[in-house]
Amino acid sequence: MKKVLFYLLLLCLSSNIFANSTISLHNYKELVEMSLRDLIVDILTNSNKSFIIDKDINVDLLVFYKPEEPRNINFLKKILISNGYELTISNDVYFIKKIEVITDIPKEEKLYLKSIDLKYLNFSDIENILKLQKIDYSYLKNVNRIFLNCSNEKFNEIKQFINNIDVLPRQQKIKISIIETNLGKLKDYQTLINANFNKSQLFLFDVLLGSPMNVNNKANNDNFSSVLKFLDSNNISKSIINTVVNLENNEEFKLISSQNIPFLTTSNTLSELTINEMNKYEYKDVGLNLNIYPIITDDLLNVKLNFSYSQLLDSNADKPITTKKELNEKFSINKENKRFIISGINNFSKTEKNESVPYLSDVPLIGLLFKNDLVNESFTTTTIVIEFIDNDV
Repeated sequence: MKKVLFYLLLLCLSSNIFANSTISLHNYKELVEMSLRDLIVDILTNSNKSFIIDKDINVDLLVFYKPEEPRNINFLKKILISNGYELTISNDVYFIKKIEVITDIPKEEKLYLKSIDLKYLNFSDIENILKLQKIDYSYLKNVNRIFLNCSNEKFNEIKQFINNIDVLPRQQKIKISIIETNLGKLKDYQTLINANFNKSQLFLFDVLLGSPMNVNNKANNDNFSSVLKFLDSNNISKSIINTVVNLENNEEFKLISSQNIPFLTTSNTLSELTINEMNKYEYKDVGLNLNIYPIITDDLLNVKLNFSYSQLLDSNADKPITTKKELNEKFSINKENKRFIISGINNFSKTEKNESVPYLSDVPLIGLLFKNDLVNESFTTTTIVIEFIDNDV
């Protein structure tokens, strides 16, 4: 029983050594136990020194040391340092306090006024990026130059970033052809077309003139040219636009071809004896409007297209009659296919016109002989052809 109690006592003493941050682990019987407070008081009073203990010091910390170790000020410094404390002296008074962890305080950087010239970017493209840097900057528009007030390190960082993105934008040449075809007249040539064109060419007729779909077409240039030539030579189709343009990545392209037409609006003003008629005209654009917003990659041309085409059908009596086609579409074109066709933009219009001989047309019974009612019907389709052109050409 005595042996069991001895082991239990030894176990408790060993746990106390670990729990109180001892400076060394030896046979417990060989060590002297003392609180940090008592050790400080004992060494400094025996050395006839005045001292102050900081309130953050854990004075109840137990210290274990060999009896033969000299209990002097150097010994006390080692004990304190091993527990995160330090012993300093000022005006013959010792201070026991926690070791201060000094972090490096960055020196205030000197600022310099420097500039960066933009080659292809607009200032609006990078202004939001400069705002993130929290620096002073200004922009000189006439020379496309940015002025920065910042440290050399920050300037070099910003300049490197701008140089990486300030490059020539991607570009792509394309040929745009817009063709309008009279479908009513085309029917008159249907037999001739079926007899003289092969299957590939007949497929192109369907694509160009009637298919309400987008087609990536791989037909050879000879077939395509022969179909267009036939339609043009027989006045079945007319070319509205046939031009080569250079698209720039992420920049909107606009093509407008129109005339300004006056539309009459009438208002009457009443007076005491007469009615005065006041005529006002409002002008509107009639013609073609094409907007293309491209995103250009190595293999694809991604397009957002807006197309509208209005025509003047009748302008008699200052009251023009117009017709309009419109298309809004997004699509991607694979550059390997070379040509992309949008077709099936159809329109039906009908106009009526009365012609008569003055005075004679008002005579009862025989007046009908001097009148003529004309009805004009038109059924057309518009086709947009986009053809890639090698940038090296």
